This record gives sequence, structure tokens and C-alpha cells, in this order.
Amino acid sequence: MPDSTFSAPVVARLDPATLLEIRTVRDGLAAMNRHGLGSFRLDTLEWQLAAGKLLQAELTPSPDLVEEAREALCVLARWHETPLYH
Repeated sequence: MPDSTFSAPVVARLDPATLLEIRTVRDGLAAMNRHGLGSFRLDTLEWQLAAGKLLQAELTPSPDLVEEAREALCVLARWHETPLYH
């Protein structure tokens, strides 16, 4: 099975005291579904894009798809922080 490890970890702030380091596609899916990254806002474009890219990279991992998933997760992590902390 091809590697689904990101080129660099994604660091996401879940709340003011909790940082989560996301290293793989599965970690990204867990961050969204177990840890609430994106605040379960299924109606937002950021959440939908990250979920779609992560699922695609999980089902058919390739370096390009894994990197696209990482980039979408970075956008979601930045979006998640903005309304809560700025």
C-alpha cells in the first residue's frame, strides 16, 4: 500500500489550549471526525473540500493526492482558527 504520510505535518489548534499535529491522511480524517476540526460544519466549502480530498487520498493514495489532501486540510485548519480566535 502506498504511503499516505504528509510531506510535512499540519498543526491545527482545536481550542486555545490544544494543538493537534496531523501527519497522515488517516490522522486528518480523525481530526475532522473525532476531534471536531472544522467544527463539523458540513455546509462549508472548506470542510467539504478537505473531507473529499482526504477520502480520495485514503482510497487511492499517491504522492499528488496526499499532498492535495494536506493542502485542503491546511486551509480547513486556518479557517477553523479564524472565527474562534481572531
